[in-house]
Amino acid sequence: MTGREPTMTVLPPPTGPYAIGTVTRRWTDPDRPDIFVGPDAGPRELMVQLWYPAEPQPGARVAPYVEDPRTLEQLALLMKLPRDAFAHLGDVRTHAVPGAPVADDETAYPVLLFSHGRCGVREHNTIQVEDLASHGYVVVTIDHSHAASGVRFPDGRLVEFDPRLLPPWPRHAPDDPQGPWIDSVIPYLAEDLRFVLRRVAALNADRAEPLAGHLDLERVGVFGVSLGGVVAAEACAHEPGFAALMSLDAYVPADALSGRLRQPTIWITRDAATMRREGWDEYDVSLAHRSMRVAFEGLPGDGYIVLVPGMYHIDFSDGRLLSPLIAKRGISGSIDVDRAIEVVRTYSVAFFDRHVKGIAAPLLDDGPVPEPDLAFERRRRTAPAPVAV
Repeated sequence: MTGREPTMTVLPPPTGPYAIGTVTRRWTDPDRPDIFVGPDAGPRELMVQLWYPAEPQPGARVAPYVEDPRTLEQLALLMKLPRDAFAHLGDVRTHAVPGAPVADDETAYPVLLFSHGRCGVREHNTIQVEDLASHGYVVVTIDHSHAASGVRFPDGRLVEFDPRLLPPWPRHAPDDPQGPWIDSVIPYLAEDLRFVLRRVAALNADRAEPLAGHLDLERVGVFGVSLGGVVAAEACAHEPGFAALMSLDAYVPADALSGRLRQPTIWITRDAATMRREGWDEYDVSLAHRSMRVAFEGLPGDGYIVLVPGMYHIDFSDGRLLSPLIAKRGISGSIDVDRAIEVVRTYSVAFFDRHVKGIAAPLLDDGPVPEPDLAFERRRRTAPAPVAV
């Protein structure tokens, strides 16, 4: 497929042995008002989608990439594309059958939670998500209302992106010591992940749910891209129930740099030169690499860094395939689109196999086969030797 025009009509096939099923749920957190709306807001509402290993359903109808392409309009505008640039995505098919029976190979499957980027949607890493589900994971993708491009609820409401999430960020009030508004938003979005973890546990106990009893809540990982990577790291700093963290092209928030990030972590990102070539300013380049390095060096357990020159920010998601306009406008990097997909998928499966399933992952355990197009660094921590007294 190398050299093809980057666009998507059908998702690339997953590489794992399992067929895939999917279900979508609306969940409400009665304990948290929606801070994006204001002090008199109702409870926080989220849409989530679960992707899971399923029994094969030959000929069955598969789910569309997005139910309503209008949820992607704000993302198109943010990327300086026409509002309807992603309108065709409602016709793109996934490999997941809605409501398919769960595969009975295992009694229960480990769980992974996914957090999308700023002005993204829960679907924008579906290639990665489907691949993980095909390798025996239940993946829960979350639409962070108001941080997403758009969220369509079952009653027809469309909740759009809150532009206050774009820089320059407003302060709570002039000279407010709390600092920029975004500083309170990241912990709030991290609470979405912790809430979803609780709701997944409730779903696992609900016999009316098709996934009931099939979720292994002793093995839970979390991953995110861009803002979602920041949010995932923040959540891990406060939630011991998350066993492992994957951060895709994101800086590490202050809370996770204070010694609270203790989970095995992998960062998949790119070198500083590629960031500068894409147009990132020096502050953001420094923040991304400096915070990653500090967190990596401070981990009490295993850590990994994968740097892929030529990958632009959008290449860590499905973004490059969403429209041929993306490649034409120079929004994507120089790396071949299929290679970008391969890097994200292979390191995702290897990392979560090793640190959530607890099984061998030669790509990480023995180091990768020499790959001239990326740099790989591994750090292992062992208990210190006893000190003689």
